[in-house]
Amino acid sequence: MNNENFSPNLARRAGGRRFPSLPAASIAFLLVAAYIAFAVSPWPAATSRQTAAHSGPVRALPAGNAPAASTPPHAPKRTPSPSQAPAPQQDILAVLARHQPGENTIANEYLIRFQRLADLRAFLQQAPQHGLRVLDTSEALRIVRFHAKDITQARAFLNSIAAVDLRQNVAVETPDAPSPLLLAAPFSYRPFGSRALAWLGLNGERRPQGEGATVAVLDTGVLPHPALDPQRIVQIDLLPPEKGADSNGPLAGHGTAVAALIAGNGEGGVTGVAPEAGILAIRVLDAYGQGDGFTVAKGVVAAVDNGAEIINLSLGSYGISSALAAAVEYALARGVVVVAAAGNDGRDEVMFPASHPGVVGVAAVDALSQHLNFSNSGPGVDIAAPGFEVTTAWSDNTTVAFSGTSAAAPFVAGTIAALLSANPGLTPAEAARLALAYANDAGPPGADHQFGRGILNWQRIADRQTPGIYDLAVADYYLPA
Repeated sequence: MNNENFSPNLARRAGGRRFPSLPAASIAFLLVAAYIAFAVSPWPAATSRQTAAHSGPVRALPAGNAPAASTPPHAPKRTPSPSQAPAPQQDILAVLARHQPGENTIANEYLIRFQRLADLRAFLQQAPQHGLRVLDTSEALRIVRFHAKDITQARAFLNSIAAVDLRQNVAVETPDAPSPLLLAAPFSYRPFGSRALAWLGLNGERRPQGEGATVAVLDTGVLPHPALDPQRIVQIDLLPPEKGADSNGPLAGHGTAVAALIAGNGEGGVTGVAPEAGILAIRVLDAYGQGDGFTVAKGVVAAVDNGAEIINLSLGSYGISSALAAAVEYALARGVVVVAAAGNDGRDEVMFPASHPGVVGVAAVDALSQHLNFSNSGPGVDIAAPGFEVTTAWSDNTTVAFSGTSAAAPFVAGTIAALLSANPGLTPAEAARLALAYANDAGPPGADHQFGRGILNWQRIADRQTPGIYDLAVADYYLPA
């Protein structure tokens, strides 16, 4: 039975009122008239009624008429979805005013979205005549990134074209390094060092793990390092020439560190969760760990179009990027899993896109399974993973003790890749759901804002179908305040 209110006592008797009787001839006349009126009146076709009764919610697909997305690996999150197309007579600048992305907006940079490619191309031709400087374009998402000193001066032009959305571009960056204040007493955390994989239950020879799977790392790029096999890495650079690779930048090694946690080959004590996985290294951030939502969105599309099954985003923003939201939907609709870092600011707010529906948002724990105080919390957290002083690769062939949700996310992405290679029949979304389903519950019973579904545990996943092994994992002892 549907969850609709139902009462068996719908029929009511008319009480206390008497109606005058009518002659039989009058009654017969009224019956004939009613029959004629019924016969000639319009009536919806049966198929239309059936459609109205049985059709479910309709989900708009991204450009390209892609197949419907697989079921997300977790419940929806509280992120506003991109706006629907405004009415033709609506002022497009009013749409911009209503949908401010929040923090981290980039001054004078805008993203305009179209329903049809023909309209996008017409905009590209006419924009310079109206003082608008086109910076970049994504035909897959039907979005143009442009600069305007004073966008109000182009109001008439913008209202004359068939645009369906206008937003500001937002800055995106690697999560800030954990503040020493969030690591000081009374907090006492235990580092992982090179023991993170053993802690997750990954023991023995792991070379076959990840074989045949491809993980896209959207980051600062991946630098040469002994811990990474160059034949397993494909590089794509989406930054302009003036932001050429700079190995001397303070965060130039960030993408290398992330890639090594996924597919490190063991050199220098750095072994990834899925050593045989292919890495699609897409540079969307500069050597200072800075970028923008539109470029990251183009990176997501490039990852999908180049065969990635998992996308790792150890980056984010506290502003909502409409372009990145559209790109995430583009990926999910094509069965690609997106994993993202929750953020390192100790806020009760998860960075975007980890907060976006369908994205696996990852928090960080230490080697005692403690929630790290710097790890952001909120409904966007789906799972937690090692994120305190984990040994991994860096620039100039060095290794570092890597802390933060940037470190935690690749453990989850690598686990999904390893599951795909070990279970050829699994889809990426199914592998992600396994990782969540077999996480160790931590904190309050059930899903919570610090650990999500729990802490990543490879051993529980691997033993799920082993005869004679029974899963007796329990949640933390928890006494509510």
